[in-house]
Amino acid sequence: MKHAKQSGMVETIKGKAGSLRKALMRLDRKLFSPTSEGQNNVSQDLSTSNCNAEKYSSKWKLFNAGPISSGSISPRGQLPLEVSAVDVLGNVHSNTTFVLRDLGFSGELDHLVILSYGDTLWTNASYDTSVFRGLTSDSMALATSNPLVVVDVGLNSRGYPNQFCPIMKEYGEDPDIDAMGITNVVEVCPGLGILYFLKNHRPNNVNNLIGAGVANVTITQPSNSTYPVPKATRLSEYWWDAKKVPWYGDVGAIKAGDYIYSYGHAESNPWVYVARVPTEHAFELSEYEYWNGENWQKELLTDFGEKESVFWQVNQGQVIWSNYYGCFVFVYADSFVDSKIQAKVAYLPEGPWSDPVELFQATPITPGGAAYAAAPQPYFDKSGKTLVVTFTNLPNVIQAIRVASDTVGSSGHELTNEYIRLLNDVEVSTEHSIADSWRSCLWGNNVGL
Repeated sequence: MKHAKQSGMVETIKGKAGSLRKALMRLDRKLFSPTSEGQNNVSQDLSTSNCNAEKYSSKWKLFNAGPISSGSISPRGQLPLEVSAVDVLGNVHSNTTFVLRDLGFSGELDHLVILSYGDTLWTNASYDTSVFRGLTSDSMALATSNPLVVVDVGLNSRGYPNQFCPIMKEYGEDPDIDAMGITNVVEVCPGLGILYFLKNHRPNNVNNLIGAGVANVTITQPSNSTYPVPKATRLSEYWWDAKKVPWYGDVGAIKAGDYIYSYGHAESNPWVYVARVPTEHAFELSEYEYWNGENWQKELLTDFGEKESVFWQVNQGQVIWSNYYGCFVFVYADSFVDSKIQAKVAYLPEGPWSDPVELFQATPITPGGAAYAAAPQPYFDKSGKTLVVTFTNLPNVIQAIRVASDTVGSSGHELTNEYIRLLNDVEVSTEHSIADSWRSCLWGNNVGL
């Protein structure tokens, strides 16, 4: 059924190009006008939601990125998604510390790209793990313009990353047996982001998932730090009971239009589910809605299976918007331990989603190992024609590839009214140069890349 719906949707995006392309040009002008009424209204709306917009909105102009490129309509890729080349870039490492870790989901806040990681093992310059030096269940770093180099900030007195999403004594938590799984940061407004977490109580390294929740993320500037330092503050022990409902946010989140969409696994089934919330109410549990396979409902899903799901057999991944294909793209690794990096596409965050397309067949670096936790890094190429993807290769080595596509339509995307509505809903960017931004900020601060 889902495949049939997807095929029908692809067929509807043909024809009707003339007047609709003109409408999109008017939309571009509206979105990218510095004094546009639409932008002013958004700013006014967000200013009423306790956002610290003034303090950080102009201090760290690293780059702007979003789903629509300004200027004239350029040719775009034609679906289905195709891969023309894959470049293996190498292993990702930190320029300011020595660690081994996994994941690496990307989020944006105040023009910073914040990378969210899982278990982070402290090592030495040789990445020797024979001596235990310390461990956090998560960490974060800032991306640079080099896909293979990140900058860890806010290091502890020993020069290692701190726990990003905190373990809290108020909830009886112990860093030796409790862990916080995290995904990407989503900007709610300038100076304020949201981070979804999954609490894991794991005595003797046996996972016992407790519940999913949210933290707010702000940008601080410690007096002893060259760089801004993101800070996460949890709002509660958890929101969604992991034994009863899906773990929303466990498979990442994305802001599209007036909503933030969060995806999550559930206990003892192979499916992934999605919730959404109006952006200005992102920190209010009562404002969340849940996709039931047909529409959005306010009631929590308590009886759920394939019908209510959006994905199946997913290990980890993240949904992004592709300028090139003009749709949402879910980049992921599946649950079959086959080291395949795959992608699906959809025109709405809840789908219907296409069949998977293989982007890359990774090679395990250890016998019996596997590659997992694919994470798209879209900020390197705003056009979307190429996409850097990272993944974790056991044991905890993050590797990067660049996927390219040369399939471009001769006359650009031909749009339906539904498609124009979707473009009007997603986040927008300016013409600020990502490469120039990173050179002027991170490189300008003597980061030896």
